[in-house]
Parts: sequence; C-alpha cells; structure tokens
Amino acid sequence: MQRNNVFPFPVVYNDEMLDSLMKSMFGGPTKVPKHFNGENDQLYFIDVALPGHYRGSVSVLAEEGVVYVDAKVNGRLGFLVEDYSFSFEIPAGCDESAVTATMLNGILSIKLPKPEAKSIQVAVK
Repeated sequence: MQRNNVFPFPVVYNDEMLDSLMKSMFGGPTKVPKHFNGENDQLYFIDVALPGHYRGSVSVLAEEGVVYVDAKVNGRLGFLVEDYSFSFEIPAGCDESAVTATMLNGILSIKLPKPEAKSIQVAVK
C-alpha cells in the first residue's frame, strides 16, 4: 500500500488515483475533507470535518483491516453539503472490532486503540 499526506496509515486508494478516475468520469477532481490525525500512548485518532453532516448521514465500517467512511446527505440540503467517501488501512496490530466513531457538531472522530505492548520476563541462565 502507498502512504499519502492525508492519513498517517496506508490508504486503500490515494488522491492521485481518485483524481484521475474522477477527471476521466466527471471532468473534475475529488475533494478530501479537512482532517486532523495523531496518536497518543493508547490510540490512533482522526478527526474529520464534515460540516452539515449528522450521525445518520455518516457510516463507518471496519472490516478486513480497512476503515471505510461514507458521508452522504440526501434531500433538500444535498446541494449545500459535500458528500465524501474515503478509506484507510487499520495500523498493524490494531483490533478492528475495537474501532470507535463519534459524530458531534459536524466532526467525525475515529479512534483506533493501539495494541498493548507485551513484555516477557526472560530468565538469565
């Protein structure tokens, strides 16, 4: 997988591939939502700005080592709110069943707990 500047982890598809596809199909580039990502001792996290979206308009699926995010608004506000679809690989060792996502005031927060470091006492002979 290739790394890009959007996420700290390898992504399933990158911006250049999407831009090329979107240009060939629709004549324009894709948009990547504003985001902030980082990590601390316990977890990796990414906060994505999805203005105009709410909990019911966003879906997050973690499967087979990948997190998929779809943010789509249907109806009246659809012409004012951007739709987004993106995905990224779960870092090695993270448990995909422990991925959590919350949506508050247009900010999607995804948290991926880091695997616990295991230490073993080795007997000296």
